[in-house]
Amino acid sequence: MIDSMFINSDLHSVNEAYFGKSPRLVEIERNIKAIRSKFGTSNSLIGGAGLGGAVEQSAEWKRIRTLIEEQFGFYSVSLILLRNAQLNACTYPITWTWDGSVEASEYLIVKKDGMKYTKETKFCTIICITEGLLFDKEFTEGEIVGVLLHEIGHNFDTTVYKHVTSFILFSLVIDLMASIQFIDPMLFLQTITTSTGIRRGISTNLNDLMNTKIWAIYDTVKWILSVPLTILDKLLAPILKMFAYGSAAVMGVWTTLITSGLSTFVMLGGRYSAENFADKFAGMHGYGYEQITALKKIENHTLGTEFIIENIPIIGHAYGLYFIAAGMLAGLAEPHPVFSARVKSIIGVISSDLKDKRIDKKTRDLIKKDLDKINKSLNDYAKQDVSYSKAVLRAYYEFLYKMYDKGDLRSTIMAGCLDDENVINRELQYKYNNPMNKMKVR
Repeated sequence: MIDSMFINSDLHSVNEAYFGKSPRLVEIERNIKAIRSKFGTSNSLIGGAGLGGAVEQSAEWKRIRTLIEEQFGFYSVSLILLRNAQLNACTYPITWTWDGSVEASEYLIVKKDGMKYTKETKFCTIICITEGLLFDKEFTEGEIVGVLLHEIGHNFDTTVYKHVTSFILFSLVIDLMASIQFIDPMLFLQTITTSTGIRRGISTNLNDLMNTKIWAIYDTVKWILSVPLTILDKLLAPILKMFAYGSAAVMGVWTTLITSGLSTFVMLGGRYSAENFADKFAGMHGYGYEQITALKKIENHTLGTEFIIENIPIIGHAYGLYFIAAGMLAGLAEPHPVFSARVKSIIGVISSDLKDKRIDKKTRDLIKKDLDKINKSLNDYAKQDVSYSKAVLRAYYEFLYKMYDKGDLRSTIMAGCLDDENVINRELQYKYNNPMNKMKVR
């Protein structure tokens, strides 16, 4: 039986937004290490680690699912390994449902070791992580947990960012109307079935299916189908990446023009805010440093033949400038903050507690230790020898970091509107002190 207290068990109360690393999260690290030791950490050309569902059917994988359920109060968690060489993870959060977006805040409880839901709500979630990320030896087990915490955080975004609820419901209504207007039965079905009950059924059935030979066959088939795409991704990486960013830029400009800026407003208030909170969530649970170093490695990652382009003088510089320009335009519709803003967001939510004189010395020392590690990591990043392309991007992020209090214009605007760190502190403190939270909820 794992103790639900902090590793530093002499912390006697919730200290605003900082909880620190719980024993369950540390145990997740150990199980990730065991999985990588069992199935390998090499990032090969065609992948295939733990083929035939072996990873998802392993005792360690199942234990990770259980630990996430226990730590965050989920009824069921489905953890899926994607056969993909990209460094990525995603989730289907319960807050992005018709009922979950409204109910999430009501059923949130705050404990000494973090945020969680009451079991009675039977909230379920689905989390996916790519093979490319999980088995990349450049990433530590702590960094993998930091990435997973970001995805878990999406399941809590409406609990403290109440405004996100309205934007989620608005987006769902828009999707529903679009499905009818364009006669899109799949989008219509997807939209009307976006509920916590449907999500619960999918999650629990997925977990049962993962234990069968059917899933082993499915895992093998999806790997076989992924092989040519993986090879193509690595061979044509520069072209595919430029096309993706270019398409996003065109879409950002187009949607902004045809909606007179409404789409950008909705994106900032909804999905961008949600991404902002998810980054903070990792920092709140003691993995701010690991989340930042993981983001740094993802930013510096070079896929396949991209390495050649990035290391040619002038061409490499132009390649980096292209992504800066395309990223600016894509930012009109792209919900993910840039690297500099994500770093500032994590630092902000951690350091906000230092302003509170009620914080005990032990917690204050833990926070300062986290911040010292983050600052050292950023200094190392500034001195790191990188490709011409990455050097251009790094200079751009450094400019944004120094120019804007929150790391970029979008985050600065949103923080000014939300007073985000104080909002988080107030909501969490209220939830912890509210006597209703000591009661069982339906």
